[in-house]
Amino acid sequence: MADPTDAVHANRTFPSDNGCCLSSSDNAKSAHCCAGIMVRSYHRLVRIVLASRSPRRSTLLRDAGYDIEVSPADVEEHQFSDESPRTYVSR
Repeated sequence: MADPTDAVHANRTFPSDNGCCLSSSDNAKSAHCCAGIMVRSYHRLVRIVLASRSPRRSTLLRDAGYDIEVSPADVEEHQFSDESPRTYVSR
């Protein structure tokens, strides 16, 4: 006779799982597959608007799997010589 939790453990999936790996397993490929699906699904749910002209920041976010919108703010991004650090980061 099966334990009541056997079905839950055997059929454990994540909400974003598309059927690639439907059961728990010690198989690294299976675990990687589930992790990949979770990451891609999460990234589709997150909307990022990058308010910076930094090519490095946009590259890092895209390389991490995010679809981003680059919409630079109309703000001078360099610190003025007479500007305090507090004023610089506040504007």
